[in-house]
Amino acid sequence: MTTYKLKLVNQSEAPWFLYVYQGPREPSQGVLCPIWLCSPFMIAPTVNYSFKWTPTDIFAWGAVGIIEPGVVFSANQILAADLETANSTNFSMDPAPHFTTPEKGQSPGSLTIKAGSTVPADTFSIGIGMSDSATYVLPAVPNRIYMIKPSPTIWIAAGTDVEVGMIIDTSAVKQNFHVIFPPNVFEVTCTLDKNNKWSQASSN
Repeated sequence: MTTYKLKLVNQSEAPWFLYVYQGPREPSQGVLCPIWLCSPFMIAPTVNYSFKWTPTDIFAWGAVGIIEPGVVFSANQILAADLETANSTNFSMDPAPHFTTPEKGQSPGSLTIKAGSTVPADTFSIGIGMSDSATYVLPAVPNRIYMIKPSPTIWIAAGTDVEVGMIIDTSAVKQNFHVIFPPNVFEVTCTLDKNNKWSQASSN
């Protein structure tokens, strides 16, 4: 499995937490975006931080009933998924909240979660992710089928009071930048300048 590396360099005049989130290519009603990756400490001027990941899909659920910007989603269970062979699971309460073993579903290329009839409202959230961290989450509602097609775009940003799993309003994020990995390029460097503007280094 290919490993991707994203190096972020802070050349601004202030320290920041540097973070990464995935935005869907097309708006999807009800889908919220948590911070996917985040530096574990503030990155001072002239300091860099690198993120590495493999593009492996996952299912995730957490005991977070109300999800909105500022709330932190924490996964209670993560299961490996595959868009072709293991792309469907049930979120069941019998005998306790859990995902069933993922199986091959009817919609290859998408990840499907079926919430059972006894799932209580405003109690749990379900979603998908990549490399053991959630990227899209939704509130779990009984008797509902969720079909999510992973088609991510990679965004970076700088902030202060942020952490992995925090739900963000992507339309309100400042100091953000759309990162593009060209074909057959797996390492990218982006820099935040003194005007708090991001740029991506050219790939040779």
